[in-house]
Amino acid sequence: ATRRAAWLAWAALVLGAAWPGLTHAQERDRPDYEVNDLWSDPAPGVRYLDRRTSVPMHAYAAVVDLRVEGVRVISTRYDERWVPVSEFAAAHADEGVAVAVNAGFWIGAQRPLGVAIGRGEPWPTSYLDETVGVFAIDDRGRAHLFAPGEPIEPELFSTFVEAVSGRPALLRAGEIDAPGLDAFESANDRAPRTAVGLDRTRRHLILVVVDGRQPASHGMTLYELARFMEELGATDAMNLDGGGSSAMVVPRLGGVVNVPARGRWEIAMDDVLERWTRTRETVGGTEVWGHGREREVMNHLAVLAPPPADPRVVGHADPLAAGLAPPVVVRRAPPLPPRIRLGQAREWLVWALPLGACVLVIGVLFRWRARRARSGGARLRRSIEHRRSSGMPADGSA
Repeated sequence: ATRRAAWLAWAALVLGAAWPGLTHAQERDRPDYEVNDLWSDPAPGVRYLDRRTSVPMHAYAAVVDLRVEGVRVISTRYDERWVPVSEFAAAHADEGVAVAVNAGFWIGAQRPLGVAIGRGEPWPTSYLDETVGVFAIDDRGRAHLFAPGEPIEPELFSTFVEAVSGRPALLRAGEIDAPGLDAFESANDRAPRTAVGLDRTRRHLILVVVDGRQPASHGMTLYELARFMEELGATDAMNLDGGGSSAMVVPRLGGVVNVPARGRWEIAMDDVLERWTRTRETVGGTEVWGHGREREVMNHLAVLAPPPADPRVVGHADPLAAGLAPPVVVRRAPPLPPRIRLGQAREWLVWALPLGACVLVIGVLFRWRARRARSGGARLRRSIEHRRSSGMPADGSA
């Protein structure tokens, strides 16, 4: 009885310690911090925000007016999958890409998690999954955002020409989706993030990318991401694939504007130098250990827009200011390409490698068995020769 009571006490202790993480995350108090925002206008209908805070955190956002003539949203076709965001943007440069970001999650088989549609063609591996949400553009150019588990009418679904999936929902009908976020154990983890949202009228699209896993930017929690989307005017928002995949490209601001979460040395900027932990002096100046290697991502979202009337004017720091300021030049080297380029080959490699390993194991077993058979035959022949040399019958009879 004493032993049983001890085991029950240990079990209660372990469950008590694990229970908060198993049930829900719950939003934690956010520390006060200073915010430095810089707004610009890289294209008609597109407002771009570069935000730095004293957390430290570095975020990038694009607020897109879908009512502006010539502005539309595209996602990845099946034959365009598995390229870095910068390459996807370059492939559609002739169409006038103003902003591009990474999009949906993928599963272990290197297939999309949920719906994936590009130019009206659903991917062969696309499927409706109630555990993920859907952002879509229909054949009339209207934007839609459905939270995980929210039903989609078949008639409406059949009109989707662009679509990606994500999870969890950040905002629903103007409210933070606390129950959905609480169910994510990692909701309070600071990490690189990507998100998509719509305002109440469905006429404004909000795209956000947050740097993380680096000294200059620790990233955002999912709760902070939801509040940031709310601040930008979104009433419905959804988390997309993050981590090392998070990337935003604004061609008129030099290409990749964020610092993807892959390690590298880069030129230091004066306003954040004191926040870095590793620096070195080179011929070109002070460098800091940052992050900036792009990753091949499965699919993407891009905003197409007409060119600005005056290409010399990029924007202004205060969105309500009457005067315009010149473009802000960021002293940052462009991100490095992926170390290994697998592209679409990863989809068959994920099956070929285990199959090849099985074939190798079977081959080794057959080789081992053949060697045992040969060694057994050799021992038998030596035994027969020994019997013959000693005058004994070869069959062992007396």
